[in-house]
Parts: sequence; C-alpha cells; structure tokens
Amino acid sequence: MKHFKFYLPFLFVNLFFSLNCIAQNITLEEMIGLRVKNLDYVESYLSQKSWEITKAQNEDDENLQSVTFGYKVNAFDNEKAVSWIKFYPNSDDINNLNMISIQISDKNIYNIYMNSVKRNNFVLNSTEIIENGIKKIYVKKNTQIILETGITEGTYRKNTFYKFNITFYMPDSDIDVKPSKYKFNKS
Repeated sequence: MKHFKFYLPFLFVNLFFSLNCIAQNITLEEMIGLRVKNLDYVESYLSQKSWEITKAQNEDDENLQSVTFGYKVNAFDNEKAVSWIKFYPNSDDINNLNMISIQISDKNIYNIYMNSVKRNNFVLNSTEIIENGIKKIYVKKNTQIILETGITEGTYRKNTFYKFNITFYMPDSDIDVKPSKYKFNKS
C-alpha cells in the first residue's frame, strides 16, 4: 500500500494526458481512412464522434467544394473550436482523389500525430519556409501528408496552429492534387 501512494500522483498525471488526447477523439490513421470515403460516410462518422458541420462550400472559381467540421465548437462563436476538419470530396466521385485536413492548436496532440506519421513509415520529402510558418511534406505509397505549422495573430495574442493535409499522391503523374483553390481557415 505504501508503494501505491507513491505512484498515485503519476497515475493522475498519466490519466490527465490520456484524457486530453481522447478529447481530440480522432487519430491520424482514422483521418487517412476517411480520405477515401464518400461525403455521406465522413459526415456520419464524424457526427458520431461529436464533430459538427460548421460550413459547406460549393465549388466556384476560387474554392473547391468542401465541408468543414468543428470539434467542441464555441456556442457563441462558431468560428472557434478545439479542432477543425475540412473534407474535400472529389466532384468526379473518384474517391482516391478526395482530400481531408485537420487543424489543431494543441502541441500534445500535434506530437501524437507526428509520432503516428513516423510510426506509419511516412518519409519526409521536403521542408520549406512559408509565410508565418514551416511546411513539411511526408509521403508513403499513394498518400501525401502536408504538415503546416504556423502562427496566426488574434486580437490579443498570437496562436500556433498545426495543420495536417492528407491528399492523394502520384509522383510521376500529371494530375494536380494540390490545387490553388485548396484553402483552410486559420481561426
């Protein structure tokens, strides 16, 4: 019993970090799996995990069609949430060309996702400096993960964000899977 009291604080700290990770409630592996699903499946799956639709965009000259989901959306301001997922269903119904991204602001969850990228044998293809941040591209077979880490300026402070874009990857193809219309809100 004496040893149990010694380990009890460590148990609570570990439990706290585990609950924090569960609060995100979606893994990188799940995100990769969702990329090849249709919109109906993605919406149902995310709804069951307490994500809610916050925006839907039809395709136009500047934007691809997309649906944005928020996790723990602020009840008073639906442009604020713990995390965002944006799903870009391919308009030609070619599921392999769908794109999906998740934007998070919690460094612990970012580290979990990065460990997952490495554990799943994605290989770093390139790194570059972008406006207010860094962009890294990881590839494996026909999947590409574009990681953007950056800073956004809010009204009272700067915020760090981590965005994982998961796309189809064909290194020797003329198919453009990174259209200029691919945008994400940095809220």
